[in-house]
Amino acid sequence: MKNLYDILQVSENASDEIIEKAYKTLVKKYHPDLQPKEKKQVAEAMMKSLNEAYEILSDPTKREKYDRERAEIRRQQEAEREAKLQKEQVYHTQERSVPRQEEFRQESIRQTEEQQTPKEETFLGYMGNLVTGVFSKRNRERRKVQNAYREGYQDAYASYWRAQGYQVKEPWNLKRIKELVKSIAIFAIVLLAIWFFPPTHNFLVETYESNEMLKGLVDSIIQFFKRFFENLFS
Repeated sequence: MKNLYDILQVSENASDEIIEKAYKTLVKKYHPDLQPKEKKQVAEAMMKSLNEAYEILSDPTKREKYDRERAEIRRQQEAEREAKLQKEQVYHTQERSVPRQEEFRQESIRQTEEQQTPKEETFLGYMGNLVTGVFSKRNRERRKVQNAYREGYQDAYASYWRAQGYQVKEPWNLKRIKELVKSIAIFAIVLLAIWFFPPTHNFLVETYESNEMLKGLVDSIIQFFKRFFENLFS
């Protein structure tokens, strides 16, 4: 679908006066009679496009219909793009995170044999434990790479839709949990430092004792956590 606004070199929110002015300016610029012989065909084609664009955009009814059609096309393209991205995300997640059937079967057989047959404290048993540890380390490294890839893809996916103006709700993952725990730990350390620093400690104590409302609020919070932990460990 042609972008008539681009043909007239105006924005989609342009007023009727601006559209008319732009049309007249471009007509004077591209009129075939004012062009050299070798550029007449190009000018005629341009004039045809200008007339078609002005005919629609200068008519309020036709312009409204044209804007609705463009908006519908944009919605369809956006939906197709979103469906494609979701499909790619599901494909990559399955491809990277789901082990192959044969590997899963072999791993199940190995674990069953280990449970049924106790390992002897021999050289062979030692070597078996060593090999098992190497493969376990490789599996942990592979899972670590898979998680990093998945988190990177999710971050890129969320960033793309934020750039498009959408609100993206981030899922809870190990990275976000670590950041939350880190923030809580820093906040707790700051509070402890403020409490045990003599000048601020004295100020807080004086404020607590002189303000009845604050004292009641703090006492209520302390009683709540006290009862919570008593019920938790009773």
